[in-house]
Amino acid sequence: SHQAGNLYREALSSVEKQDFNKAKPLLEQAIKEFPAFAEAHHLYGLVEFHLTQQPERAIPALQQAIRHNPNLAQAQYDVALLLIKQEKLKEAQEAAQQALTIYPRFWEARLTLAKLFDRLALTNQAIQEYQTVLTQQPLQAETLYNLASQYVQTEDLDLAQPLLTQLTEHHPHHTDGWYLLGRIAERR
Repeated sequence: SHQAGNLYREALSSVEKQDFNKAKPLLEQAIKEFPAFAEAHHLYGLVEFHLTQQPERAIPALQQAIRHNPNLAQAQYDVALLLIKQEKLKEAQEAAQQALTIYPRFWEARLTLAKLFDRLALTNQAIQEYQTVLTQQPLQAETLYNLASQYVQTEDLDLAQPLLTQLTEHHPHHTDGWYLLGRIAERR
């Protein structure tokens, strides 16, 4: 509905200004006007989380958005992030993988999936996902560091060092990268 779209745009403008209290009733009205408005449900979930800091209050709205638009990769990714906050790592992994099924080049979701594999001690899967992120974002600092850390843990120092060199050249203030380079030099 035209009115729902106007309410949504006004709510989006309020969110951009960090005025979540103003955005919430606008989104509630937009959803009332057009109950199948997936993007409004999605934004409502994000607003609810910002206001309450409670994932359990936000996830149902995000899931409603996904029900209305199963191809909303961002909503799947946001569900994954909230599930991580709840320490529901397997469910978060499934949500991140679903986001990547919808949009395979969604590198932020892939990085999150790699970090989940890290936390689940699935080293080979983590390394594979970090490598894939680097094909899309070759200078992404967190990916360079985390992949190098994986290689250090598996004693593949020859693979770790060039990643850390690249990291410190392009992100000279990345102290953890410098530290890990120092540890490699110390071992050698």
